[in-house]
Amino acid sequence: MDTLKEEHQFKRGGKPQPRSHCGFPTGHTQVRWSVSFARGARVRTEAYIDARDEEWNKELFDELYREKNTIEDAFGEPLEWERLDDYRASRIAVYRDGSIDDDDDALKEIRHWMVDRLLKFRKVVGPRLDQLVK
Repeated sequence: MDTLKEEHQFKRGGKPQPRSHCGFPTGHTQVRWSVSFARGARVRTEAYIDARDEEWNKELFDELYREKNTIEDAFGEPLEWERLDDYRASRIAVYRDGSIDDDDDALKEIRHWMVDRLLKFRKVVGPRLDQLVK
């Protein structure tokens, strides 16, 4: 959290709490950057789309998905495009192996990976959000 705030100007409201996820504002209330320990011993960094309006969420996801190849080329690796049709929200994510129970060295590497991917999301997806979200 300190690295993201101090070195990369990420903003976060409230005090850090011990939990399996952490979200950051994108500048658009409908979308958040997030990192989390996901099911199946995986770690996730994502753009989480949830405007509390399912139709709007799916329309924004679909607009971004139309640029899938361009976004992934700029991101430098494949992304998981999770429309989540049974839920209100959707997400665009990248995963890697990892668990909150990993040793300190592994957790340090996971933190580095999370910061790197958050920066990529902000650089690659952020400008597209600025164009699409009014």
